[in-house]
Formats: sequence, C-alpha cells, structure tokens
Amino acid sequence: MGFENDFVNEDLVSFEIDGRQFKYKPSTGGDEIKWAQECLKVEDGQVVKNGMQTALCKLRNVVETPYSKADIKAAIGIEKEYKDIDDKEKDMLWSKTKSALLNQLFVKIQEIEAGNSELKKN
Repeated sequence: MGFENDFVNEDLVSFEIDGRQFKYKPSTGGDEIKWAQECLKVEDGQVVKNGMQTALCKLRNVVETPYSKADIKAAIGIEKEYKDIDDKEKDMLWSKTKSALLNQLFVKIQEIEAGNSELKKN
C-alpha cells in the first residue's frame, strides 16, 4: 500500500458553471498517451507539450453537459445527444463556445485534475 496517489480515481466529478451542470471523467496516463500525437511536438530536439491542445483534448472527457440535442444541432449542425457525439464532434462543439465559458471549463478541469476535494464525486 501507500501508492494510492499514483493512480487516478476515475469516478465522474460533477461541477456547475453559472447554474449549468457538467460531469467530467478525470484524465489518466492512458488518455495522455492517446492524445500525445496531437499534443506533443519536437522543437530543437526536445519534446514540447502544447498546453492549449492538451486542454482541448481534456474537454473530450466532459461526459455530460446541459446541452440538448437541439442546442447541439444549433451549434454544430449535428442532431445528436451529447453522449452520442464523437471526439471530433466534441472538438467542434467546444470550439463554438464563448471564450468565457471555455476558460471556466478549463479552470474546473484543472481543479479536478489537481485533486480538489471541494468538487462533488459521483
């Protein structure tokens, strides 16, 4: 024992932004490996992490949103429930949000990833 802090608790975490409920699955090393091709590049012989692309990839782990099928269709022209859209469609949806909301989402995700105990586990 004693190594519990080395592993991610993948329980969904609920959080609220301006009265809207979201659920997030904390990212794991496996997620980071899956995203590596998109989020890492080599500059001057050194591997460099693209922080913004990594943040966008983490948005793919938002598993529930308050958005209806109609909201999603209005935003990106795809008539699906959020739970049914793929990563590419999630990227499209999040790219259409206002920057203020996007920033709030990034902050909440950082809090979750840092293990903020104030957030509600589900």
